[in-house]
Amino acid sequence: MTESVMILVIDLEATCDEGEAMPPGDMEIIEIGAVWASPNGSLHECFQTFVQPVLNPRLTAFCTGLTGIRQEDVATALRFPEAAAALAEFAGLHPGGQRWWGSWGRYDFTQFGRDCARHGVDDPLAGLEHINLKRSFANARGIKEVGLAKALQLADLSLEGRYHRGLDDARNIVRLLPWCLPAAI
Repeated sequence: MTESVMILVIDLEATCDEGEAMPPGDMEIIEIGAVWASPNGSLHECFQTFVQPVLNPRLTAFCTGLTGIRQEDVATALRFPEAAAALAEFAGLHPGGQRWWGSWGRYDFTQFGRDCARHGVDDPLAGLEHINLKRSFANARGIKEVGLAKALQLADLSLEGRYHRGLDDARNIVRLLPWCLPAAI
């Protein structure tokens, strides 16, 4: 592994409700947390923004309870096109060499696609290959895929910050990179 390799770790929070009250196609990004890191888990730069939802502008009590994101956090936040542009600028901080973006599972990858299509904007992460770090962690350990909290426990690390907050979860994922990334990176 070379230290010139960088990975952009991203965690999204989205509108949600209990059970199946909100179909996945109606969910919208309400927070983007991103961290540029080295494969060894060294954190370099951080990015965080709230995003104003348009389909379901009122957060559900379930969503607020799960994430801690309040209505006032998203009411005056950037709209998705502006948030995507800010993320694209952040993603451009490390332009050379091998670059990937990773998330804990495929949800974040899929949700980006949904929101980009919904708002008619280009993918802010175009040019970066996606790595499913949840799957990488499971493959490296020879186990089934597990949630972030369980993965931290298996790596003998404690959760830092608030679970289900974009930037806090991204930082915790970075701490797991030494157990996630293939030796070829």
